[in-house]
Amino acid sequence: MTKDQKIIRAKVGLLELAKQLGKTPMQTFLDAAPIAKEKMIAA
Repeated sequence: MTKDQKIIRAKVGLLELAKQLGKTPMQTFLDAAPIAKEKMIAA
């Protein structure tokens, strides 16, 4: 899986989570950004 495919997969996952939680996609992204940043630093 390429880096781009991984990024797209993560974004789709965030959109699905947003639907389940009833949040707008942008709000879900803003909520998840710090978590994603921590994971990227740790990797």
